[in-house]
Amino acid sequence: MIRPPKKTNIPAVIFGFAVLATIGTASYAVMSRSIDKERMFRGVIFDIERMKQKAQESESQAKRE
Repeated sequence: MIRPPKKTNIPAVIFGFAVLATIGTASYAVMSRSIDKERMFRGVIFDIERMKQKAQESESQAKRE
């Protein structure tokens, strides 16, 4: 006996792929945002430390003169 081919619901399959793609895109956006925040935080901390170092160097040069 020959079985008829299994009928697939194409719109549901397309919708499923769209949902998976949306979830993937949203999770990537959230992850990259947190990574960018961490990089910006590190950059700000680095800039503050560099400014403090320059201020100390200028104070030491002023004391020498």
